[in-house]
Amino acid sequence: MNGSRLSRSLDKTKLLYEKSVAVASRILRHPLQASVALLLIAVSLEVAQYWPEVVPGGHVLSIVIRNLAYALLAAVVFGWLVVEVPKRTRERRTYSDYEIHLQTLAGLGPIALVPYRHYVRGPGVDFDSWDANELAEAAKVIASQDPAFFGPERTGLMSHYILAATKTQQTLAPLVSFMSEDVAHAVLSFPNDWRLDALQMAYTDNGTIDPVRDAHLVSSLLAGSRSIYAAMKASSPDFLEGASFSVVLRDGTEVPITDPELSR
Repeated sequence: MNGSRLSRSLDKTKLLYEKSVAVASRILRHPLQASVALLLIAVSLEVAQYWPEVVPGGHVLSIVIRNLAYALLAAVVFGWLVVEVPKRTRERRTYSDYEIHLQTLAGLGPIALVPYRHYVRGPGVDFDSWDANELAEAAKVIASQDPAFFGPERTGLMSHYILAATKTQQTLAPLVSFMSEDVAHAVLSFPNDWRLDALQMAYTDNGTIDPVRDAHLVSSLLAGSRSIYAAMKASSPDFLEGASFSVVLRDGTEVPITDPELSR
């Protein structure tokens, strides 16, 4: 019986703690709004002290709430000035100093996908790049329409993309403590060639990349690029402004990367 009560008490304490952390996080994300609200509460209660009590003990209760509001206001301002402002400054500097690296990760997936769009899109032929199965089917269509597509050139490009993803991630990994949590997670979880879910090439008998494997690699790179793109857009809205991503195909056609491949 006592054990059950203790367990319920611990559960309630844990729930209260989690709610408190959630409230604190929301306050820190919007310090200006929180400060204004707390200041209004405190000032309103200050003014209310000059009015007769409506409820016995009302003045005492209002003093407690007023003091709590002032304390929270001081905590919010202190947290913002001492913690959040320096943190955001470090993040902006990191994003600025390593902008090309972040843009590389954000662009690898769409860049690898662009030739698919060029060769597959036609009358009545299309696919959803967000669906790995449709992407695999598109690879088969490309192989039937243009057998040379998955030749040495494409094989070399995919090897280059994998190397670029791995090296870029290795460069950024030591800096994740200077990034927002979402960006850090996106960087560390970006596909590479050394994890269990590694980007690995698979070859056909003639030494070129297997079409279905190519589609898998493109899908993996797209997932990583979308994660980077979404995290950076949330943390730094001007991310990718001024950046120009495009691919020049074998026939000389320059195809720009489109935003729908990264977000929807």
